[in-house]
Amino acid sequence: MADTSSIPAGRAVVSRSRRRHALPVLLAVLLASGALAACGASGDGGATKAADRVVATVDGRPVYQSQVDALLGEARLAGDGTSGQEALDGVIDEELLRGEAERVGATVPASEVERRIRDLEDQVGGPDALDEALAAVDLTRAQLGERLGVVALGERLAAVKFPGLEVTRAQALDYYRSRLFVFTRPAAVKLGEIKVRTEQMAQGAIKSVRDGRSFFETAKTFNRDPELKRVGGQLGWVSADTLPTPIAKAVAKLRPGQVSEPVPSFGGYDVLKLYARRPARTTPFAEVASEVRQAALSQRRAAALRRWLDRARAEADIEILP
Repeated sequence: MADTSSIPAGRAVVSRSRRRHALPVLLAVLLASGALAACGASGDGGATKAADRVVATVDGRPVYQSQVDALLGEARLAGDGTSGQEALDGVIDEELLRGEAERVGATVPASEVERRIRDLEDQVGGPDALDEALAAVDLTRAQLGERLGVVALGERLAAVKFPGLEVTRAQALDYYRSRLFVFTRPAAVKLGEIKVRTEQMAQGAIKSVRDGRSFFETAKTFNRDPELKRVGGQLGWVSADTLPTPIAKAVAKLRPGQVSEPVPSFGGYDVLKLYARRPARTTPFAEVASEVRQAALSQRRAAALRRWLDRARAEADIEILP
């Protein structure tokens, strides 16, 4: 059950409030990054309204408990400790966005929600991995679609309301330089790994390779890790700075094609093969100029939308219900 203990009890009317409120997690972070394309928004959070509790109204528009719960689930998915009050404030902001979007005719195609969900599936390792992550934070796919729709609606509304905003090359370059880590691919190594229980078994694997058997076949024979056994020990490309210290030290001594001596590891020993090295590389500005300009423009639009939202909230009639 989502934690809404900090949603205020009792009845209060908030008019012309001057307080600042955080945009919803996805809207604030992803819209500002310029990483999103448009997708639809249903506004119902996936719940049946007849059985849902109204917790507030915004200029007469109802805000439902299910919407607050969905935003809390989104925050948990992002690892953010959003409180019930902050979630309620975020949903109120969303209702203001929806109302303005209706007024100016800003819409987004519903089909884009599915595309955005597919993108998330790719990022987390597939549909099952996404379902597992959603279940862990008590969030349904319908609610996720609603959350992504809110992001897209905010992005579309910002584009409609602030069409005159531009980003010069100098501004884009400043944006790029302040975020070089985003455009830098870290140094990496392409590795194979055999995990065994004893040093004697590790030496046996090394002898097998040195006697002419391929590392792939040796790994399928010796590996005690079922997944490594299945893939012939292939780890693929691994960022060098993520390797545990003992493995990093062993790999540092290898040239491409070489196999390490036994490396003590948790519960046994590792035998490593270095297939290749790849140096760190920062993508030149010229190769990402268009992407950077769009991201910087999205950031400017998000800031403008935040300012508009503060003014709209100050002028709205917002009622918090018991």
